[in-house]
Amino acid sequence: MADESDDRADEREVLTNLPRTRPARRSTRRTTAASEPKPKRAPAKPKPRPRPKVTEAAAPPPLPPAPTHEAHRSPLADVAVAGIELTGALFHFGISLTRAVLSATLGRVPRP
Repeated sequence: MADESDDRADEREVLTNLPRTRPARRSTRRTTAASEPKPKRAPAKPKPRPRPKVTEAAAPPPLPPAPTHEAHRSPLADVAVAGIELTGALFHFGISLTRAVLSATLGRVPRP
């Protein structure tokens, strides 16, 4: 109990040395710069975009991609794939964390 009252007394002593209000700025440079409005710049004009050249013989449209097995996958399979990917990511995280802990621990061991 006595320690807490001594700590509070020390804090009060430190705070009594500080001024109660914030001091005013001495710099006149900032007050004059703030009072003068800055001139507004005109917005930049957009650059014209180059138009693509028109060719006489248009290329045929590309074929649609072949259907993949992913389109026929069930929602449960999506959950399973996401779980497997998450497990792999957690495994890599665990390996990197273990490596960091071991290197920090081995760094503290004194060498003969």
